[in-house]
Order: sequence, then C-alpha cells, then structure tokens
Amino acid sequence: LDAAPPGCLCYYDVFGKELSKRFTLEGPGVLYRALHDKLLEMLEWPDGVPYTDELVTDHNGKKYHIVVPSLFNLLIHLQAQDRDFKIILSTMGHNIRTPAAVFELFAQHKHPVFTEAAKGLNFDHLRCLDNVHWSLHVNSGGPSRPSKYLLQGRSEQEKMESEEAI
Repeated sequence: LDAAPPGCLCYYDVFGKELSKRFTLEGPGVLYRALHDKLLEMLEWPDGVPYTDELVTDHNGKKYHIVVPSLFNLLIHLQAQDRDFKIILSTMGHNIRTPAAVFELFAQHKHPVFTEAAKGLNFDHLRCLDNVHWSLHVNSGGPSRPSKYLLQGRSEQEKMESEEAI
C-alpha cells in the first residue's frame, strides 16, 4: 500500500497490529461493524456444499470463500457472452498460490459452488510461470478469438514500475 498522504496517519502505524485487528469492534471503526459483518456474511461458504481446504479459510469456526464468488460469476458471464477478456489479479505479496489453487479447481470444473454454472466453458490450461506468476487462458471454443486472463502476484517494485508506466 502507498504511504499515507501528507498530514494523515495510517491507523496501523499509530495503533499497531493488535488494535488494527479489532478496528470494527472498538474505537473509531465501530461505525463500520455492520458493513464488516454483511461482507463476511456474503463470503460465507454455503451450508451443505462440500469443500476442500484449498477453497475455504476458517475464521471463528465458520468457513469462508478464499476468492470472492462474484469474480467467478463475472468470468462465467463474460465467457457466456463469448467476449475476449483479460483479468489481472495482484496480491499484496507473494501469496498468489492460494487464489491460483482456487482458480485451478474452477477451471477444472471442480469448484462445487460453480460446477453447474461453469458447464460448457473450456479452459485450455492453467500454468505456473514462476513462483508468483500464473497464467490461465480461456478459450470459448466459438468463432471469436480466445479469451484470456492472467493471475499475477507482483513484488512491490514491479507494482511501482507498472504504475509509473500508466
């Protein structure tokens, strides 16, 4: 993340890790608690749907999606429209393997929430380019050009260089 703008302070820098974890429970972040709870609720893994450890994270005894489900809905929608597309995901560090494992299951029609919705989509391949770069090419099988999206985790230096290029 970028440094705080001039004259501003970062909550984490001032109050530290422990208070930052409780931001919506006490202090100035309390007013965001309802939103926090609603967002968590939307990320809950559906009851009765089987899962593997690659698909979920556990928090306070509940299972949550690792990748926001609406991203898969977007991919399904774009593919159904036979559109060419490219999505670049950038993580905050070198943790791209976690969401990449979820995308791989999705691409193989093994993501239990999206198995039915993704029927008919043809994913040519998902491949690891190196420790942090993953490439997944999507081919609709139709008359148009193949669709593509790239899963990419980049270092802070790479992020700064790409932002400078924009």
